[in-house]
Amino acid sequence: MSERLAKFVSVGLMILFVSSAWAEKDDDGRRGMHRGMMHGGPDIDRVVEHIVRRLELDDAQEAVIRNIVDVAKPEAEALREQARSNREAMHDLDMADADYDGRLQKLAGKNGEIVTQMTLLHGRVMAKVNAELSGEQRAKLSEERDGMRERFGITGDLMTLRTTRRPDHDRLRRKGA
Repeated sequence: MSERLAKFVSVGLMILFVSSAWAEKDDDGRRGMHRGMMHGGPDIDRVVEHIVRRLELDDAQEAVIRNIVDVAKPEAEALREQARSNREAMHDLDMADADYDGRLQKLAGKNGEIVTQMTLLHGRVMAKVNAELSGEQRAKLSEERDGMRERFGITGDLMTLRTTRRPDHDRLRRKGA
C-alpha cells in the first residue's frame, strides 16, 4: 500500500471514530465525546441560559430569544440527522468498489451542502437574537466572543487556529496547571 493511501485510510478511520463518538448519546441524551461540550456542540438550552445570565436579559427578551431558538430547533435537528445519515453512508462505502472515489465525492459534496445549511441557520438565528439585544448587551456579547477567540487562539486564519498560544500557556504548562 502506498504511503499516500495509508495516510488517507488513517485519516478516514480517525474521522469515522470521531464522528461516531460525536453521534453517541450519553444517559442524559447529550451528544459528543464531551457530552454537551465542545465536540458535540453545547446543549442549546444551556447556551440560552448562559446568554440570559451573562447579558442580564429581561423576561421579555428571554421569551423572544427562547422562541427564536425553539422555532429553529426542528430545522437544526433535521440537518443533524442528515449529517448523521451522510456519515453513515460514508462509513458504509466499500473501498474496494471501482466507483469508490465517485461515491465518496458525491457524499463529500452532500456533506458540504449540509454544513452550508447549518452555517446559514446559525447565522439567521444569531442575527435574530442580536436584533433583540440592547446596544450595551451587543457590546458585551462581542467582547466575550473576542475574549473567547483570544483564549483559544482563533485569529480568523484557519492555518493559525491551533498554532497561536495564549501568552501564559507555557508558564501554566510548566506549573502543571
